[in-house]
Amino acid sequence: PAATQAEPVFVSPVSPIPFDRPGLPLNTGRSETALAWVDLAIEAAQKWSPDAQFLGIQPSYVMERNLPFMPSAAGWFYSFGRPQDVLQYYVQVVDGRVTGSVEAEAIGERPKPQPVDVNAVVLDSDDALQVYLNSLSGAAPSEANIDYSLAVDPDLGKAIWWIYNLEESDQKPVLAVDAATGQVLAME
Repeated sequence: PAATQAEPVFVSPVSPIPFDRPGLPLNTGRSETALAWVDLAIEAAQKWSPDAQFLGIQPSYVMERNLPFMPSAAGWFYSFGRPQDVLQYYVQVVDGRVTGSVEAEAIGERPKPQPVDVNAVVLDSDDALQVYLNSLSGAAPSEANIDYSLAVDPDLGKAIWWIYNLEESDQKPVLAVDAATGQVLAME
């Protein structure tokens, strides 16, 4: 039914509605690289569950869309899971300080994410960015529009950095980089 003047339309803050940039500048709250603060996030996650497993880093622009509260800076969003269920725990770190956390469970059937072995990740976010910048033939994009995710690719069985350039697309990454070797991977 159509909304009337007496019945305002409710728009859920977590619904997949279209999202126009600009949101938070993605270089805010990132005075250090993503892996510089992973230990802070792990410590926070272990308070949530002693058997928390590090699942990777989520793009801040995606988390900004999905959170019921508005973060004050992009920072880094670390995700964790537990072996016994599909519940995930997200910890945001902004400029070296844990600023928030939230539990969430994906809707629908999805493969369970595999834990990331931090010790096997050789490239940090700045290294992955440099690989992306080296691949460009034109001008470098603004870092306020660059985002990252780190996750184990289930087909390859290894951690991959995914680079997003929101000047080009907010749906697909622009580059995939092996987090151990720096090799650029073909994207399908």
